[in-house]
Amino acid sequence: MDTYMETSKQELAREREAYLAMDPMALEHARRQFCLDTCLDWEDYRKEPERKVFIQKTVYEPGTAYIGMEGARKYQTSDGFFNAIICLGQLFLTVDEQIYDWAVETFRDTSPEWFCQYSNLRRIDEKLREYGRQVGDTHVYFLPSRGLCRDAAAGLRAEQIGAYDVQWYHQEQLLAFKEQNRFQRALGFSETQPDALAVALLRGKISQEKEYDQSKLAGMAGVSIDGAYLWQVGIDVDEDCRGQGLATELVRELVEELYRQGVTVFYGTSESHSISRSVAYRAGFVPAFATVYAVKKDE
Repeated sequence: MDTYMETSKQELAREREAYLAMDPMALEHARRQFCLDTCLDWEDYRKEPERKVFIQKTVYEPGTAYIGMEGARKYQTSDGFFNAIICLGQLFLTVDEQIYDWAVETFRDTSPEWFCQYSNLRRIDEKLREYGRQVGDTHVYFLPSRGLCRDAAAGLRAEQIGAYDVQWYHQEQLLAFKEQNRFQRALGFSETQPDALAVALLRGKISQEKEYDQSKLAGMAGVSIDGAYLWQVGIDVDEDCRGQGLATELVRELVEELYRQGVTVFYGTSESHSISRSVAYRAGFVPAFATVYAVKKDE
């Protein structure tokens, strides 16, 4: 019992530390997005902001497997059959009505902090397989820190980073990169998450007609409109330009510009991708939430 109590105290301390490090506007935007993503009314959430677990029946977009809430994030690799988001000790979960009773019975008293333990993921996967689905993946995501947003509010667009000139590309300009996209981690060209803005580093001065020549770019950070309240940032640096800290500087430059426009972004990566996680930390992000979602077994 003493060990359990001590562990609980440590969890609460870590949650508080993460909460204090996170930008308040980013956190509110994230929670609003999570409500849309899990079919939870924002006003219902506000009535019980300290509640640990919220479980909803999925409302589907007519004729699709996507979650039907306007502004919800919709990814081609997943659907609304099972979608869980864990953030600062809270679980937001939406499930198909076929497994709603099971989900309530299984997770109503769960500890969200341990939701992604393998034993729990295995139990979820076993249930999903009864309905032709399986756990697709679990990811960790980052939100901007107070320090990053404070710096953004006081800063201006950079014209140069190191020895590289900075070049901005707006939404209508990004299509020029689609046919031969060398920076696929920065630009996705997705139908459900359209690319909105990108910043790149140029290898020296180039003429206007060469500004879309990808061989002249050392790296690029882009952002896609994933949901009503959260946009996702992606980063890709040319292999021969890595190790110079360019990824960190590009991400920070993009996030600061978007913050000045009132946009909250999130950064996602794999738990095992230590280099990518380091970029997030150095750019001023803090760990904020994790997701678990279902896919059809043949995908």
